[in-house]
Amino acid sequence: MEFVPKPWGREYLCWKGNATSIWALELNHNKSTSFHCHCNKNTGLIVLNGTIELSFLTSKVLLNGLKKINIFQSR
Repeated sequence: MEFVPKPWGREYLCWKGNATSIWALELNHNKSTSFHCHCNKNTGLIVLNGTIELSFLTSKVLLNGLKKINIFQSR
C-alpha cells in the first residue's frame, strides 16, 4: 500500500482504477489539511473515528465517526 507523509498526518492509496481512487487519510490530533478544490471530480468522505470539522467557502460541517458527506463537482 502506497502512503504519502504529510505535515498533518498521512495519506494511503488503498485502490486506484481508471475513474476512481480510494484514499485513507490519517489526520493527527488538532492538525488540518490545506484548503483545496477539486472542480472536476466528486469526493466522498467517511469519518472512521473521531470528529472532523469540514470547512467550505461559506459554511462548516462537523462530522463524527461513521458519518459521511458527498461533495460534488461544480461546473
